[in-house]
Amino acid sequence: MANQVTVNLTDNSDAVRNALPEVLEKALSEIGIEAEAHAKEIITEKGAVDTGRLRNSITHALDGTKAVHIGTNVEYAPYIEAGTSRMKARPYLRPAVEDFKDEYKEILENNLKNG
Repeated sequence: MANQVTVNLTDNSDAVRNALPEVLEKALSEIGIEAEAHAKEIITEKGAVDTGRLRNSITHALDGTKAVHIGTNVEYAPYIEAGTSRMKARPYLRPAVEDFKDEYKEILENNLKNG
């Protein structure tokens, strides 16, 4: 008598496809919160805080499940970030994104694995 092996395969691709938007939105939201915190920390470290208006205005917004945007609506923010002919740049948004890419990648991976 020959040994028999039975293999049952289950296609979960629909469940994964249905869960993906929610998982991505959660991951992007977590990334936005972290990037926001990093930008606020950086701007404080660079001494660009007088009243706290700029620091307190930094926020993030989700573009569906495609992207997260971090920024501020304070009118003088671009001059702090990029500098002027009379003031050196004190970037806080760019480093908040670029310097923490590995952290954001880890957040995304964790959400995809455990979402």
